[in-house]
Amino acid sequence: MLYNPHQELKLENIQENQSGNYTCLAYNTRTLSSKTSDPSRITILEIISGANITGPTAALIAGISSANLSCQATAGTITSREWLKDGQPLSPSNTITISGDNSSVSINPVEGTDNGQYQCKLTNPVSTDTASYTLTIICE
Repeated sequence: MLYNPHQELKLENIQENQSGNYTCLAYNTRTLSSKTSDPSRITILEIISGANITGPTAALIAGISSANLSCQATAGTITSREWLKDGQPLSPSNTITISGDNSSVSINPVEGTDNGQYQCKLTNPVSTDTASYTLTIICE
């Protein structure tokens, strides 16, 4: 419980673990009665930073190799992920599978058309961070 004779609550140097339901207890010194407010939900979101895509470190052979790309961030609350290829939204296909939480993409087998720049866009209501990865396919 926090005693504050004013009509406001200030949270300084906030952290995600301070998210939760907050109530206000008003006390009347004349009537010696008190009243508690309905709870108000406060959600603290950390800015996303350090977006990174991990994937194959060598060139892949079309029709033979497979690729797994994974997107994470070193900090922040991620509320959504979006995959792009060469600046356009990436869609699942016969060879491309996107995980349910959009954290990874599997391409099996890779084809020449999979060659290009992949991006993962991580967002929350207060920030966005994007990572890029170049996938190189060798066509025989």
